[in-house]
Amino acid sequence: MEDFKDYINETNLSKLIYVFLNIGNSFVNDPGIDSLFRADSLIIRLIHILLGRIDDKQKRFTILKDCILRVTNDISLSVNIITRIDSSYGRFGRENQKKSIDDLLIEEISLNELESLGLKKIEDYALNKKLLETSDFISILYRWKEWKGNNAGITKFLKEMYTDKKSIIMLLMKFIGRSNQYNSNNTFVKSTYFLEYKYVKEFLDIDFIYKELKSLTDYDINQLDDFSKDVVGYYYDNYEGKVRR
Repeated sequence: MEDFKDYINETNLSKLIYVFLNIGNSFVNDPGIDSLFRADSLIIRLIHILLGRIDDKQKRFTILKDCILRVTNDISLSVNIITRIDSSYGRFGRENQKKSIDDLLIEEISLNELESLGLKKIEDYALNKKLLETSDFISILYRWKEWKGNNAGITKFLKEMYTDKKSIIMLLMKFIGRSNQYNSNNTFVKSTYFLEYKYVKEFLDIDFIYKELKSLTDYDINQLDDFSKDVVGYYYDNYEGKVRR
């Protein structure tokens, strides 16, 4: 589609960006693909290119803001595009990614408004219990913290998420990472899963969770599916210091 970007008029450009932001994370990625070539990364890049065709920075902002406002599905891409613009201004410790003024997509005052909009989207999704369904859950928690300036709302939201042992395990699943293994020909072999424990410690009550999981009976464990059992095991190993960090 990048090859046809010059044939997309402004009206269709706005529609296209909205569709990308609203359903872009529905596209399935090959588990072995490099992160630079994942569908979400390519979509963010393409949105940036499409908006860059418009000379007026205020018009770019208006289009992007309108599209983000209308997103009703996964908000991950909306948050990611704002984060990319944050980086271009060197915000939140990303000074090494700061761009020259000619390469900035929108004005800084417009970025402030986008951050406020992104924060409202995140908080609305949290209030409506939809945040856990997002594909970039951990990244969104960090943007929430950055744009809000504190962890208060995040802590309250997460505590409401683990009301019992089952919900704790479901929440921990959002903190599972994956590393890919390749052979000497750079061909994907397999994926290995692990718990992103540093993020767990950042946002969750690790002592409370450990106590709850340790109270699982043998019967409880046997009722879990294999992946849930793995998640519990990952947590035990990290909490008990059996995993090298």
